[in-house]
Amino acid sequence: MRRVRRQILVLGAGSNLGGRRSILRAARVLLRDAFGPSLRSAPVWETEPLGPAQPRYLNGGFAVHWDDDLQLALDRCRVIEASLGRERRERWGPRTLDLDLLWHGSRSVRSPTITVPHAELHARTFALDPLLALVDDDALRAVRAGLPPSPASVSLDDDVPGDAADDLALALDRALDAQPAGEGPTRVLPVAVEAGGSLDATAAAARAAMRRAGEVVRRVAVLHHGDDGTRLAVLLAPPR
Repeated sequence: MRRVRRQILVLGAGSNLGGRRSILRAARVLLRDAFGPSLRSAPVWETEPLGPAQPRYLNGGFAVHWDDDLQLALDRCRVIEASLGRERRERWGPRTLDLDLLWHGSRSVRSPTITVPHAELHARTFALDPLLALVDDDALRAVRAGLPPSPASVSLDDDVPGDAADDLALALDRALDAQPAGEGPTRVLPVAVEAGGSLDATAAAARAAMRRAGEVVRRVAVLHHGDDGTRLAVLLAPPR
């Protein structure tokens, strides 16, 4: 029997609020739940923002096997964005997480809500670089060759010191107990921590809040960390 080759869907991912690396790592967990174990990650690049003045982005991408409806894929991405603190206030404004449908094999789709390949793909190195790290396409490489070079990339798993929010995320990740978990989807628990001053004090308060949940914590994303307090998205593993 002839084996059908599955289509690869590439999702662009960006974050410029909170602990950017922690948010992209959390997105990877939730995307694997939503799209299956075929998920692969691109490196990340730090890039300048488009639109109004705002912090710099970390941009990466994910590839999944996807033969289903693209609107369903977009809907799943929107749920993940919301669970990790995305608020849609202004076009091209800052966000904790942005997920875009960039490319889907040989398919081309134009609808009121979906344009694949992404309409601005030819001009955006922050989208093309992750895409080309995940798929081998001569036409896309030719487009990329005509654009300016990008800064060096890093692995999403590298523990690169960042701002205070990412440093807090690293401290919390290192404090997690490795525990087995059951099968099933990851749940996201919002946790708010009052302003605690030092990194150690905030981390201690966050760990206490996570212990009160009484469940296995898979990962922590720092959505906001400042003088007014800290907001976390705590990813809970399914109970055994």
